Amino acid sequence: MMQHAPAVQASVASPSSIHVPDVVRGVMLLVGVAVLAKFTLLNEHVIFGPIAWLAFLGFVAIGVAAAVRIILIDARESALRLTRTRQVGVLKELVVAGCGSLLLIVPAAFLVMATSQEMWAGRVEDPHMSAIEFVPVAFLGLAGFFMTFWRPQFVLDRAAGKIVRYAFGRSIPLRVKELPYSGLAVYSEGYFITNTPHRLGDMIRGRVGKYTFELEMLRGQFNPEAVQRRVIGWASALGATYLTPEQAAKI
Repeated sequence: MMQHAPAVQASVASPSSIHVPDVVRGVMLLVGVAVLAKFTLLNEHVIFGPIAWLAFLGFVAIGVAAAVRIILIDARESALRLTRTRQVGVLKELVVAGCGSLLLIVPAAFLVMATSQEMWAGRVEDPHMSAIEFVPVAFLGLAGFFMTFWRPQFVLDRAAGKIVRYAFGRSIPLRVKELPYSGLAVYSEGYFITNTPHRLGDMIRGRVGKYTFELEMLRGQFNPEAVQRRVIGWASALGATYLTPEQAAKI
Protein backbone atom coordinates (compact mmCIF):
# COMPACT_ATOMS: atom_id res chain seq x y z
CA MET A 1 0.00 0.00 0.00
CA MET A 2 1.38 3.38 -1.05
CA GLN A 3 1.72 6.07 1.61
CA HIS A 4 1.66 9.86 1.45
CA ALA A 5 4.78 11.73 2.54
CA PRO A 6 4.31 14.17 5.43
CA ALA A 7 4.84 17.90 5.09
CA VAL A 8 8.35 19.33 5.34
CA GLN A 9 9.30 21.02 8.59
CA ALA A 10 11.72 23.81 7.67
CA SER A 11 12.66 24.77 11.21
CA VAL A 12 16.28 24.70 12.36
CA ALA A 13 17.23 22.62 15.41
CA SER A 14 17.89 24.59 18.60
CA PRO A 15 21.62 25.20 19.27
CA SER A 16 21.04 23.78 22.76
CA SER A 17 19.81 20.40 21.47
CA ILE A 18 22.15 17.41 21.74
CA HIS A 19 23.02 14.88 19.04
CA VAL A 20 23.28 11.75 21.18
CA PRO A 21 25.34 9.60 18.75
CA ASP A 22 28.16 12.16 18.92
CA VAL A 23 28.03 12.00 22.73
CA VAL A 24 28.41 8.22 22.44
CA ARG A 25 31.38 8.71 20.10
CA GLY A 26 33.11 10.98 22.62
CA VAL A 27 32.43 8.57 25.47
CA MET A 28 33.85 5.66 23.45
CA LEU A 29 37.06 7.64 22.99
CA LEU A 30 37.28 8.01 26.78
CA VAL A 31 36.68 4.27 27.12
CA GLY A 32 39.66 3.68 24.82
CA VAL A 33 41.83 5.88 27.07
CA ALA A 34 40.69 3.87 30.09
CA VAL A 35 41.52 0.58 28.36
CA LEU A 36 45.02 1.87 27.51
CA ALA A 37 45.56 2.81 31.17
CA LYS A 38 44.28 -0.58 32.32
CA PHE A 39 46.73 -2.58 30.20
CA THR A 40 49.77 -0.31 30.61
CA LEU A 41 49.84 2.08 33.56
CA LEU A 42 47.85 -0.19 35.86
CA ASN A 43 49.67 -3.33 34.76
CA GLU A 44 51.80 -4.36 37.73
CA HIS A 45 54.32 -6.05 35.44
CA VAL A 46 55.11 -2.95 33.34
CA ILE A 47 57.79 -0.47 34.42
CA PHE A 48 57.45 2.75 32.41
CA GLY A 49 60.52 4.35 30.86
CA PRO A 50 60.78 8.08 29.96
CA ILE A 51 59.55 7.55 26.37
CA ALA A 52 56.72 5.34 27.61
CA TRP A 53 55.55 8.13 29.93
CA LEU A 54 55.65 10.64 27.07
CA ALA A 55 53.68 8.30 24.77
CA PHE A 56 51.11 7.48 27.42
CA LEU A 57 50.55 11.00 28.73
CA GLY A 58 50.54 12.44 25.21
CA PHE A 59 47.89 10.01 24.01
CA VAL A 60 45.76 10.52 27.12
CA ALA A 61 45.92 14.31 26.78
CA ILE A 62 45.01 14.24 23.09
CA GLY A 63 42.32 11.57 23.57
CA VAL A 64 40.59 13.36 26.44
CA ALA A 65 40.77 16.73 24.67
CA ALA A 66 39.31 15.21 21.48
CA ALA A 67 36.50 13.51 23.42
CA VAL A 68 35.59 16.74 25.23
CA ARG A 69 35.55 18.70 21.96
CA ILE A 70 33.35 16.08 20.28
CA ILE A 71 30.84 16.25 23.14
CA LEU A 72 30.89 20.06 23.44
CA ILE A 73 31.04 20.92 19.72
CA ASP A 74 29.99 18.07 17.43
CA ALA A 75 27.18 16.90 19.71
CA ARG A 76 25.64 20.38 19.89
CA GLU A 77 23.50 21.48 16.99
CA SER A 78 24.54 24.58 15.07
CA ALA A 79 22.54 27.82 15.19
CA LEU A 80 22.49 27.41 11.41
CA ARG A 81 21.14 24.35 9.62
CA LEU A 82 23.45 21.39 10.26
CA THR A 83 23.41 18.18 8.23
CA ARG A 84 25.59 15.08 8.17
CA THR A 85 26.82 12.81 5.40
CA ARG A 86 25.29 9.81 7.13
CA GLN A 87 22.99 9.74 10.13
CA VAL A 88 24.70 7.14 12.35
CA GLY A 89 22.50 5.94 15.21
CA VAL A 90 23.47 5.28 18.81
CA LEU A 91 23.88 1.50 18.44
CA LYS A 92 25.98 1.85 15.31
CA GLU A 93 28.20 4.42 17.04
CA LEU A 94 28.68 2.00 19.94
CA VAL A 95 30.06 -0.53 17.47
CA VAL A 96 31.95 1.71 15.02
CA ALA A 97 33.36 4.27 17.47
CA GLY A 98 33.92 1.58 20.11
CA CYS A 99 36.02 -0.57 17.77
CA GLY A 100 37.71 2.56 16.39
CA SER A 101 38.78 3.76 19.83
CA LEU A 102 40.29 0.35 20.61
CA LEU A 103 42.24 0.32 17.34
CA LEU A 104 43.32 3.89 17.99
CA ILE A 105 45.14 2.95 21.20
CA VAL A 106 47.16 0.15 19.57
CA PRO A 107 50.09 2.36 18.40
CA ALA A 108 50.25 4.11 21.79
CA ALA A 109 50.17 0.77 23.62
CA PHE A 110 52.93 -0.54 21.33
CA LEU A 111 55.16 2.47 22.03
CA VAL A 112 54.58 2.15 25.76
CA MET A 113 55.35 -1.57 25.84
CA ALA A 114 58.33 -1.23 23.47
CA THR A 115 59.98 1.39 25.69
CA SER A 116 59.17 -0.13 29.09
CA GLN A 117 60.63 -2.95 31.12
CA GLU A 118 58.63 -5.87 32.49
CA MET A 119 58.97 -7.52 35.86
CA TRP A 120 58.12 -11.22 36.21
CA ALA A 121 58.80 -13.16 39.43
CA GLY A 122 61.02 -10.33 40.65
CA ARG A 123 63.18 -10.39 37.51
CA VAL A 124 63.29 -7.30 35.24
CA GLU A 125 63.27 -7.97 31.49
CA ASP A 126 63.85 -5.61 28.57
CA PRO A 127 61.23 -5.39 25.79
CA HIS A 128 61.51 -7.66 22.76
CA MET A 129 59.78 -5.52 20.13
CA SER A 130 61.40 -4.24 16.94
CA ALA A 131 60.74 -1.03 15.01
CA ILE A 132 59.54 -2.94 11.93
CA GLU A 133 56.64 -4.34 13.97
CA PHE A 134 55.30 -0.79 14.34
CA VAL A 135 54.31 -0.63 10.63
CA PRO A 136 51.18 -2.85 10.82
CA VAL A 137 50.40 -1.33 14.22
CA ALA A 138 50.40 2.14 12.67
CA PHE A 139 47.89 1.01 10.03
CA LEU A 140 45.59 -0.27 12.77
CA GLY A 141 45.81 3.11 14.47
CA LEU A 142 45.04 4.89 11.18
CA ALA A 143 41.96 2.72 10.69
CA GLY A 144 40.89 3.50 14.24
CA PHE A 145 41.35 7.23 13.59
CA PHE A 146 38.97 7.23 10.64
CA MET A 147 36.45 4.98 12.41
CA THR A 148 36.39 7.37 15.36
CA PHE A 149 36.69 10.79 13.76
CA TRP A 150 35.49 10.62 10.12
CA ARG A 151 32.02 12.21 10.46
CA PRO A 152 31.55 14.83 7.71
CA GLN A 153 29.24 17.66 8.75
CA PHE A 154 27.81 20.47 6.64
CA VAL A 155 26.73 23.86 7.98
CA LEU A 156 24.30 25.52 5.58
CA ASP A 157 24.48 29.31 5.81
CA ARG A 158 21.95 30.62 3.34
CA ALA A 159 22.36 34.24 4.44
CA ALA A 160 26.12 34.15 3.81
CA GLY A 161 25.65 32.17 0.59
CA LYS A 162 27.97 29.35 1.59
CA ILE A 163 28.07 25.79 2.84
CA VAL A 164 30.99 24.74 5.05
CA ARG A 165 31.99 21.07 5.03
CA TYR A 166 33.92 19.69 8.00
CA ALA A 167 35.40 16.31 7.04
CA PHE A 168 36.10 15.30 10.66
CA GLY A 169 33.25 17.17 12.28
CA ARG A 170 33.38 20.72 13.59
CA SER A 171 35.51 19.67 16.58
CA ILE A 172 38.58 18.88 14.44
CA PRO A 173 39.32 21.66 11.92
CA LEU A 174 40.99 19.45 9.30
CA ARG A 175 40.00 19.45 5.63
CA VAL A 176 37.46 22.25 6.07
CA LYS A 177 36.03 23.39 2.76
CA GLU A 178 33.69 26.23 1.80
CA LEU A 179 31.23 25.57 -1.03
CA PRO A 180 28.81 27.95 -2.77
CA TYR A 181 25.24 27.73 -1.51
CA SER A 182 24.04 28.29 -5.07
CA GLY A 183 25.34 24.81 -5.94
CA LEU A 184 22.99 23.06 -3.51
CA ALA A 185 20.58 20.56 -5.07
CA VAL A 186 18.04 18.20 -3.50
CA TYR A 187 16.91 14.84 -4.86
CA SER A 188 15.68 11.42 -3.76
CA GLU A 189 16.70 7.85 -4.47
CA GLY A 190 15.67 4.39 -3.40
CA TYR A 191 17.22 3.13 -0.18
CA PHE A 192 18.09 -0.58 -0.04
CA ILE A 193 19.67 -2.98 2.43
CA THR A 194 23.31 -3.21 1.32
CA ASN A 195 23.89 -5.66 -1.54
CA THR A 196 20.25 -6.82 -1.55
CA PRO A 197 17.14 -5.93 -3.58
CA HIS A 198 15.20 -5.28 -0.35
CA ARG A 199 13.98 -1.69 -0.50
CA LEU A 200 13.55 0.13 2.82
CA GLY A 201 12.14 3.34 1.38
CA ASP A 202 13.40 6.59 -0.11
CA MET A 203 16.34 8.73 1.00
CA ILE A 204 16.17 12.47 0.38
CA ARG A 205 19.66 13.88 -0.07
CA GLY A 206 21.32 17.22 -0.53
CA ARG A 207 24.25 17.60 -2.89
CA VAL A 208 26.78 20.39 -3.31
CA GLY A 209 29.74 19.86 -5.62
CA LYS A 210 30.80 16.21 -5.29
CA TYR A 211 29.55 15.91 -1.71
CA THR A 212 26.21 14.54 -0.53
CA PHE A 213 24.43 14.50 2.81
CA GLU A 214 21.25 12.97 4.15
CA LEU A 215 18.18 15.09 4.82
CA GLU A 216 15.44 12.57 5.51
CA MET A 217 14.68 8.88 5.28
CA LEU A 218 11.12 7.99 4.21
CA ARG A 219 10.64 4.42 5.40
CA GLY A 220 8.08 2.31 3.60
CA GLN A 221 6.50 2.23 0.16
CA PHE A 222 5.59 5.80 -0.74
CA ASN A 223 3.76 7.03 -3.79
CA PRO A 224 6.45 8.39 -6.21
CA GLU A 225 4.51 11.62 -6.68
CA ALA A 226 4.28 12.08 -2.93
CA VAL A 227 8.02 11.52 -2.56
CA GLN A 228 8.79 14.11 -5.21
CA ARG A 229 6.46 16.60 -3.53
CA ARG A 230 8.46 16.00 -0.38
CA VAL A 231 11.72 16.61 -2.26
CA ILE A 232 10.33 19.81 -3.75
CA GLY A 233 9.33 20.86 -0.23
CA TRP A 234 12.89 20.35 1.00
CA ALA A 235 14.30 22.24 -2.00
CA SER A 236 11.95 25.13 -1.28
CA ALA A 237 12.74 25.14 2.45
CA LEU A 238 16.51 25.19 1.79
CA GLY A 239 16.43 27.46 -1.25
CA ALA A 240 18.04 24.68 -3.29
CA THR A 241 17.64 23.33 -6.82
CA TYR A 242 15.19 20.46 -7.23
CA LEU A 243 16.43 17.49 -9.26
CA THR A 244 14.01 15.07 -10.86
CA PRO A 245 14.78 11.32 -10.57
CA GLU A 246 16.03 11.40 -14.17
CA GLN A 247 18.37 14.32 -13.46
CA ALA A 248 19.59 12.75 -10.22
CA ALA A 249 20.43 9.48 -12.03
CA LYS A 250 22.93 11.39 -14.23
CA ILE A 251 24.97 12.97 -11.44
